[in-house]
Amino acid sequence: MDIKSLLIGGLAGLLLAGIPAGFIYSNVNRNLSDAEDEIAELQGEVATGKEDITKVRQELKEKEEDLNKRISEITGLQRDVETVGNCLTGVLEAFQEISQDNGPDALIILGRVEKDCEKSGEILEEIENLETSLDEVTQDSLELINVYDLNIKKSLPCRRVGIFYGLEALEVSNCP
Repeated sequence: MDIKSLLIGGLAGLLLAGIPAGFIYSNVNRNLSDAEDEIAELQGEVATGKEDITKVRQELKEKEEDLNKRISEITGLQRDVETVGNCLTGVLEAFQEISQDNGPDALIILGRVEKDCEKSGEILEEIENLETSLDEVTQDSLELINVYDLNIKKSLPCRRVGIFYGLEALEVSNCP
């Protein structure tokens, strides 16, 4: 064997060994790139998941605060109902005593519920003020709607349209 044959054989061997190695390297490189893409995608999904969890926690916190506020309002309303109930029960008992010509006992009963009746008056006054306030807001809203409606009508060109239905005619207009 001469050196030339050994060189050719060695080169051929290297070539034959190098081709699969190149394919293997290319395949490994592609798999690595795919894995990096998947990792980046998963990291994006994790980040999105964390954002979603943060949003849900914030919504939960807001709902919990709203619920606590409503529970507090309900508790206040229950106290108000009890106060008004105590007042009315006392007044009813006092009327019963008066109907039996027992004025002194009626005065004692009224004295017991006096504070509840005063508080009941305040509660009813608050309710009336709230209703008045709501009526004013509603009236203001209606006036605002009418102003907007009038402004919209003024901004539209005046048109009259005739609609015929069989032998009948109907005229529709946005003109003043």
